[in-house]
This record gives sequence, C-alpha cells and structure tokens, in this order.
Amino acid sequence: MIKRTTQLLAVVTVLLLGLLLAGTAVADHIPNPTSVTIAGSFQDELGCPGDWQPECATTHLTYDATDDIWQGTFNVAAGAQEYKAALNDTWDVAFPGGNVSLTGENNPVKFYYDHKTHFVSDSTKLIIVAVGNWQQEIGCAGDWAPDCLRGWMTDPDNDGTYTFETTDIPSGNWQGKGAINENWDHPGFPNSGDIGFTVPAAGARVVFSFVDATDTMSIDVYPLGHGNDNNVEYDGLGHNSHDTLYRVPFGAVTPGEEVILRFRTYHNDVTSVRARVWDDVAQGQFFLDMDRVAADVSCYDDAQPTETCDFWQASLTPTQPTTYYYRFIIADGTSTANYEDDEPVSYTHLTLPTSDLV
Repeated sequence: MIKRTTQLLAVVTVLLLGLLLAGTAVADHIPNPTSVTIAGSFQDELGCPGDWQPECATTHLTYDATDDIWQGTFNVAAGAQEYKAALNDTWDVAFPGGNVSLTGENNPVKFYYDHKTHFVSDSTKLIIVAVGNWQQEIGCAGDWAPDCLRGWMTDPDNDGTYTFETTDIPSGNWQGKGAINENWDHPGFPNSGDIGFTVPAAGARVVFSFVDATDTMSIDVYPLGHGNDNNVEYDGLGHNSHDTLYRVPFGAVTPGEEVILRFRTYHNDVTSVRARVWDDVAQGQFFLDMDRVAADVSCYDDAQPTETCDFWQASLTPTQPTTYYYRFIIADGTSTANYEDDEPVSYTHLTLPTSDLV
C-alpha cells in the first residue's frame, strides 16, 4: 500500500561515486521518443538487413505534430505477419507487450502509434476518430474532420472498447460522433445521427467511447470534481520519496543521471505544481514547473478508495556533486500551499562530508 504522507519531504543527494539504484518508470512517464520503428516479420522485404530490426530507419514512423500521432505507410508482404512499435531504435521500450498480427497482401498498410496511450494499430483494423463541432477546440484545423487524429479513439487494453477523452472542450452545447478510416466513406457509423452533449461552466472531462461488440457509440460528460474554487485540498497531496511512483531513482545518484520527481493531487483540484529546489553547492534556488502526466487515476491510498487523483512530474539532471533540498508549491487560482515536513522546518536536509564535495 502506498500511504499518503505529509512528512516525507524527499532529498536527492548527488555523490560523485554515489550508489546507482535502478528505477522503472511506468508507461505514462516514458519520455517522448526520438524515433518509432515498426519492427516485424516483413522488414526484410522492405529493404532492412533482416526482420525484427528496431534500428532500421526504413520502417521509421514520422511524427505528425498536427495529429500528435506517429504514422507511416509501408507495403506488407503477403501472408500472416506480426510487428510491434520499438522506441528509440532499440528493444528497451516497445509496444504493445505482445506482437500485433495482420494479414499482408503486398499492399500499402498505414501504421499508427500514439505515445499518449502507447497504442499501436494499422489500417487493416478499426481506426476510429471522435469528430464533432468541437474539434478546433482540441487543435484540429477544422470541425467535423475525420482525418484529424487528435481525437483518435484507442484501445490499449485490447478489450474491444475504444475511447478518447479530453478536458479541452469549453462549456456549452456540442455535438459529436465517430468516423472510421479517416474519411466519411461510412457516414452512418455507428450512429446515423449526431450525439449532443453539454459541458458545464466549470468544465468537464468528456469521454467518447465505442464498444466493438455492440457497435455502439456514446459520449459521457464528467463535470470536474475538485478545483476551480481557489482552494488546495491538502488531503489529496502526496509525495513519498521511498516509492518509485514518486521518485526515480531512490537514493544517491551520479552526476549526469536524470532524477524524476512526481507529486499527487486530487483530480482537477489544482492549477499548477512546482518544485522549489535548493542547490547546496551553488547556494541558490531554482524552480521546476511540473507537468500533469496522469489524470483521474487511483490515488493509491486505501484510506480514500473513492477519490481519484492526478500525478504531476518534473525531472532534473545534476551536473556536479551536491546536495539538493526541495519542497513543492501547489496553486489553485489565488490559493497557494506548500508541501513539506511536519516538523517546523522549511526543508529536510542531508549533510554530505566535505570530502564528497570537492
């Protein structure tokens, strides 16, 4: 059990010969890749040195900033084939856990990878996009645009339910539906009419869902719970320096190694989180703006089973031996809270021997 804590303010000690402790980040926290390769059983026919070659640039996908999706089209050899998406030209990180199957016909197949959900698919399968008169609000060039993949509905759990969710649709009355294969060739899919929904003034999380087994499309609106009230709810705050959910790695690290910090708040309770860091060698402070990297997920607190939380993240990479002290500054509109030790001190601290700082 990961308990909510108000007294464990983490310290990051950077030693020149510090102990290097391994930590594994969950999928939601994997940095944006520099490349995505479709690696599989058909690469040899496309000019790669062999099959299952994650480093072969011939089958690299291209990141489309307009769609916020990695995409690429290749001729796939006839017959039963398998593939997966490998990040950064290695097998260190690849999706999905197993292989994706398709039947090739020596025809072009378009491949897709969404780094937000780590979903991998191709044009021989169901490609569903949520469309409506709200698409420009989420970054599309126009509304009712089936080729704008910012609303791509994905099924990373492979349970037959495809979803897309957003909190970027402003308050008002809206309409939406689903489109397949990035076009209007099937205008009645899966509903002949448009689905209306209303976003309240305080905002909402709008979830578009398609269930393959029943061929049904739905749009659900979940008003934002906490937040928008200039009040930070302290019971939702959390950071445990001894758990890799909140800090990777734990303990001392060597200069040049990235340290990832995470912080927990109630879902949609706050508008920003920052880490205030003091560098003992430089005798100065700096701030790290934290990004919300997971929303409306478990709080990992048995005492609050009905609550959901957001997780915020920032990283720093020390360049020299030093001691870092930090705490978190949380804001909700005009209200600000500090998360620190229960003891009456501004920071917890860990002193290094002078010999370690030369």
